[in-house]
Amino acid sequence: MEIIEQSFLIMFLVVPMVFFWDKHRIKRILIVEDNANDVFLFKINVHIENCVVEYKNSAEGIISTFWKRRPDLVIIDYYLPGRQKGDELLKFCDNNKIPAFLVTGSEGEILGVDNQRIVRKSADKSYYQRLETLINEAIT
Repeated sequence: MEIIEQSFLIMFLVVPMVFFWDKHRIKRILIVEDNANDVFLFKINVHIENCVVEYKNSAEGIISTFWKRRPDLVIIDYYLPGRQKGDELLKFCDNNKIPAFLVTGSEGEILGVDNQRIVRKSADKSYYQRLETLINEAIT
């Protein structure tokens, strides 16, 4: 095949397929939450289509899983067990250009984190609606 024909095939057949695939592929969401009740409530109240949602109960070992299955979005509980806090994991996501935000039951200020990236937990239905909205905005 001539170089011109190969270039044509790449430009008009392969490149559009890559863009189509990325737009329509199933997205991966990672939720790092240590409270099993909060995970249960998330599962029954937040409905996201075309996504695989993975749950982890601590930050330990999370960073190594990013390299195996890079998520499209990470939702992080601020108060995690162990030595890592949610804001450290948030910084890691930022450094690796992975969209992420924090959820917390605390009303206090989280230093160094923009309030737009913090969702305050509540039993109210509006909490889950806000999560759904943020998730849909982040993965589309």
